[in-house]
Amino acid sequence: MKRLFTFCFALLATLTAWAGDEVALPAGVRPAGLAAGRDGSLYVASAAQGHLFRVAPGAGKSELFVTASALGANGSLGVGVDDRAQLLWVCTLTGTLEKPLASALKAVELPEGRVRGSYDLPAGSVCNDLTIGRDGTVYLTDSAQSMLLRLRKGEDRISVWLKDDRFTTDGSGVGMITDGRGANGITVDGMGAIMVMVSGPGRLFRVPVRWDGSAGVPVEVKLSRTLIQADGLRLWTKRRLLVVEADGGLARIDWVGETGKVQTMAESLGRPTAVIVRGGKAIVAHVRTTASDGANPSTTVEQAGISMVELPKM
Repeated sequence: MKRLFTFCFALLATLTAWAGDEVALPAGVRPAGLAAGRDGSLYVASAAQGHLFRVAPGAGKSELFVTASALGANGSLGVGVDDRAQLLWVCTLTGTLEKPLASALKAVELPEGRVRGSYDLPAGSVCNDLTIGRDGTVYLTDSAQSMLLRLRKGEDRISVWLKDDRFTTDGSGVGMITDGRGANGITVDGMGAIMVMVSGPGRLFRVPVRWDGSAGVPVEVKLSRTLIQADGLRLWTKRRLLVVEADGGLARIDWVGETGKVQTMAESLGRPTAVIVRGGKAIVAHVRTTASDGANPSTTVEQAGISMVELPKM
């Protein structure tokens, strides 16, 4: 099973050049998901609009890649690229972030951007983020019902992979999607398990993947400090994770067994929502609030963007 996850290290080594360390996103975009393809393209999901945007290798700005109407969505959240299958997987919802009506996982063909498939989540579920195993299985966090879901390669229906009451903080249902308190960030750990972050209390869990693909018993990794509405969990290197916090921080988690040491890597990133690693850099999607320079200087404006943060060599 371990070999199912070793692909992530090859992807981390991909070297990519962008036009600069900052990429602005269009007005009104509320980035929720961020992914990169092997060719260096970046993909950003908009929670507010439902569109998908693409930043081409070497480009300094984004372009509209897939519209919300093509996705049949009002909001798009977590995204992930399966380079082998040439697919971009997208968590989507209808309704609003405050009152989601339904949620589905979409498969988008790369590089064309055609929607190939749509897979409904169970009633009342909300697909927040996703990660992809070496065998093509897509694992999803359900922020509404304290569950992890999965779609196995070749199957046409999403199933419940694991339910654990520790993934819920207050039992308030789908409203948790806007509060960032339920199961949120998810990533493979490169050693045959799935790591899951429960945002509100900042709790980290490691879920082994058994030989038959079923979920093992989740083990909580006790962290050295409290994380502030942690989001965007991603693998950096072996036993090292990256995560962003609502206060503008980028943090690393070094874990061994059931303990994890948290260290702040960068600050003042606005309101970050997602992070990935490419070419020795942490790439962070965020929204920054600044004072307006227009007729009413007391007002503020929000600018979404992507920042590149140099990482130390390990």
